[in-house]
Amino acid sequence: MEKTLNSKKYRWVTVVITLLVLLLQPEVQAQNSRKSNWLDSKKAHIGRWRIGSGLNVGEPTGLHVQFYKVSGICTKTINIRKKLSLDLGVSQEGLIFPKLINENNPTWDSGGFRFGLDFKIYLPIALNPYLGVGTELGTRSINSSSGFYPDLVGRFGIEQKLLGVKISTRSLFHMSFFIEGKYNYCLTEDYTMLLPTGGLRFHFL
Repeated sequence: MEKTLNSKKYRWVTVVITLLVLLLQPEVQAQNSRKSNWLDSKKAHIGRWRIGSGLNVGEPTGLHVQFYKVSGICTKTINIRKKLSLDLGVSQEGLIFPKLINENNPTWDSGGFRFGLDFKIYLPIALNPYLGVGTELGTRSINSSSGFYPDLVGRFGIEQKLLGVKISTRSLFHMSFFIEGKYNYCLTEDYTMLLPTGGLRFHFL
């Protein structure tokens, strides 16, 4: 009799465990699915191209739009680490350092509107340094004659976070400042320029 009772108890325990497994299995699968989706979303979040904007003060001075990819986003400190970028800019030459430009280029009279395209690679080390190459096209006056002058451009700079604000659970605002040395080499005239520049960049993620 006692063996029969024990057998019934074990049978009920087996039934209860089986029911619990069947009930919990969908929840476990859902959690695994959510975890997998989160990881996939995280990878896409890091890997996609983003758009920022900026203000550069130097030679030339103006505005730019930056298409960039990040290698990491720290939501705790609200900081981003860029991997590479493509910058499009419009600016005015000769607003900040006209005397320095003229000292290096005595035939230069005044600058004009310049349009720039730069590709930058950010190095994964302290201070977030970057290297950039590109071109600048636009007008300037040389030897009292205004013309269209294309330049090759090289850059070396650093970019650091200035401000980070969490807007919502899924978005944040990031502002950084940059300081760089910029070298221009004109392809059609004896004109070179090596001057510092700097500014701000704004990112909404």
